[in-house]
Amino acid sequence: MKLSIMNPNHCLYCGNQLTVFHRLLNSLYCGISHRSAHLRTLNQLALARLLPEPRSSPKTRREHHERRRNVEDLRQSA
Repeated sequence: MKLSIMNPNHCLYCGNQLTVFHRLLNSLYCGISHRSAHLRTLNQLALARLLPEPRSSPKTRREHHERRRNVEDLRQSA
């Protein structure tokens, strides 16, 4: 799958050369399935950019806090 325009005579999804029929219709895809698959991929990429990164789980934060406390205890005892 390619997400760039190599040549206007090639499908935006698979990169294969378009038929004369598709060029006459000014189509950018080989067929309806490639059009929907390409749009689905673009939507997923857009959503991935908009959604915030997942935060660390509470278990991970707790472990981080305990390690930090242990380091502070070691510094105080030294």
